[in-house]
Amino acid sequence: MPKQTKTRVLFLVQLPPPLHGASTMNQSVFNAISTDNQFETRLISLSFARDLADLQKVRFGKIVKAFAILFRLIGQLLTFRPHTVYFSMVPLNFVLIRDAIYLLTIKILSPKSKYVLHFHRSGLIEYATKWRLKWFYRLLFRRCDIIHLSESLVKKEIEPLNLKNVKIHAIPNFIDDIEPIPEKTISVGHDNILFLSNLLPHKGYNTLVDAFALLEKEYPNLTLTIAGPAPSQNVFIELKNKITTLGLDKKVLVTGKVDGAEKRKLFANATIFVLPSEREYFPLVVLEAMAYGVAVISSSRDNLECYFQDGKEIMYIDAIKPSSIAKHLKKLIDEPDLRNIIASNASLKSKEIQRESVNRLKELLKAT
Repeated sequence: MPKQTKTRVLFLVQLPPPLHGASTMNQSVFNAISTDNQFETRLISLSFARDLADLQKVRFGKIVKAFAILFRLIGQLLTFRPHTVYFSMVPLNFVLIRDAIYLLTIKILSPKSKYVLHFHRSGLIEYATKWRLKWFYRLLFRRCDIIHLSESLVKKEIEPLNLKNVKIHAIPNFIDDIEPIPEKTISVGHDNILFLSNLLPHKGYNTLVDAFALLEKEYPNLTLTIAGPAPSQNVFIELKNKITTLGLDKKVLVTGKVDGAEKRKLFANATIFVLPSEREYFPLVVLEAMAYGVAVISSSRDNLECYFQDGKEIMYIDAIKPSSIAKHLKKLIDEPDLRNIIASNASLKSKEIQRESVNRLKELLKAT
């Protein structure tokens, strides 16, 4: 596209911190678009939470900031005059009120723009049904392009709303900051299981510790690393107390938050990555593990199965309980050839997803 006809894209998105799947994905999308000379970009960051513990809280300071962002949005719409507005919207709970005001403001002040809404979680159809809001969503989303994370989520969350004059796209998550992985530093014959995520109760790290306890005597050289930030220090205290009670202090390492070189080192020394989460949509950390060549065991079959085949590129946990996790771990520990094939296939697949998702997003955001 000639320089004088660059597509002007206004981003209204939440970026890290705090670090979680949606904010990380927003950062990846913004990086991909802002570094492409087809586009001219402006950014309004929806950063309301101070940390993980603050995400779901309603504070007076957040309300004040919401109005400040509204005035900034009005200014950008009138001066930047975007061809496309990319909005990482949360159409649920109290946030729906704020984001609906933002979207209606965008439509009023920029009536000829393209409106691209990107959803990062499920729960929309349940919320719409509970509060009888289907009519409101039909009105709110008119003339929008909606992105969801998978075909299964589109069928479950979007199609039952019977939206009119709306285009729907299933575009999987991707990551854009993969750097060369360092050399392994663990000894031959030492297998290390890695869990890397925010230490929230539904993520399943406690269940993984119980699964590890079922295996550690059979595999003396097996260790477990649990990495990631927690909402409070009490989470780390309770987790370490549990590890001590099970007699696993010498075999289970809790690192806290890691990033950059530290995180890459963890992936380099991981034999198997496990994410036994009870509620996951399209976990970026799974893609990250795959990109680094680590075999993955994960829940979220419903959302991931349309991209990754069980036993070929991933192993799915259907029952999030210690015995089931231990069974999958044992299989990959005992069959290193299978583990290597799964890791290799997944690495190729994650790169394919990266290319396709970035290309589709760029086409979608272009001015029409």
